[in-house]
Amino acid sequence: MRKNKPLLLLLFAAFLPGAIPPAHATIRDRIKERVQQRMEQHQEESAGEQKAETLTLGSRTVAIWRPETTGRAPLILFSHGLNGCETQSTFLTGALAQAGYFVAAPRHKDAICNGNGLSRAEESFIHTENWSSQTHRDRRDDMIAVLNALKEDPQLSPLIDFDNIGLLGHSLGGYTVLGLAGGWPDWKIDNVRAVVALSPVCQPFVTHDTLSRIDRPVQYQGGTRDLGITPGIKKQNGCYDQTAAPAMFVEFQGVGHFTFSDLQTKSHDSMTFYARNFFDRFMRGKNVENLIDKRPDVTDLRSK
Repeated sequence: MRKNKPLLLLLFAAFLPGAIPPAHATIRDRIKERVQQRMEQHQEESAGEQKAETLTLGSRTVAIWRPETTGRAPLILFSHGLNGCETQSTFLTGALAQAGYFVAAPRHKDAICNGNGLSRAEESFIHTENWSSQTHRDRRDDMIAVLNALKEDPQLSPLIDFDNIGLLGHSLGGYTVLGLAGGWPDWKIDNVRAVVALSPVCQPFVTHDTLSRIDRPVQYQGGTRDLGITPGIKKQNGCYDQTAAPAMFVEFQGVGHFTFSDLQTKSHDSMTFYARNFFDRFMRGKNVENLIDKRPDVTDLRSK
């Protein structure tokens, strides 16, 4: 897969509040078009991988990946990043379905695939003291609406073990799943067994000292080129330190913020390895002895 550094830089700018003025609609449209083209190209290149189905559940557009196993499967809910898309990280969501998980991912209102252009964060990523449980609460509502709709669906409900839920999120989606795990107490949902947060916006929870309220296993993933978020995860008294055990932090060499999507492929095998094994350990009770093995592309690995 060809890397596109200008596109990644534009995308990074698009995530910052006020980085691209509304008047620059042409720039926004070009970014949206190129991201959509890249995702379509990835879907063509991954013809042999587990495919997503697009459904309407709880009045939301939702991508689902069904496992090929019989019986009720553990459920993983995926939340995409700001200006991302529910199918932005199919390398991972598809792999988890192949591993026997039922995966569902709602399309949030800020999704680039909605065709509405690029959205801005509701609060500054710098002034996290202004964040609260009301910030991006619509994402919480999306996840809960989809969960409830799955429970009520006569065809899908029998396929899912609703007592065994995993949460997976990237960037603002990482913020979403950490909130649902208890980072915001009034967001918390029942039956969560494990959380994997990919380069998550977790600093608001550090600022408000709420990560210690999460009583479920959390794995953080970051990268050495993810300069906006990973340093805040790994620093002293950062997101990882403030998260109660059991917890993990994995940092990949040369990985940036958007490498956790289908836009790039670097370390995707290792990202999948650590996420899948973490879910297997805490959702299925498997004895995954190599979970804390440090792979060659990992620069920092911590567990507690």
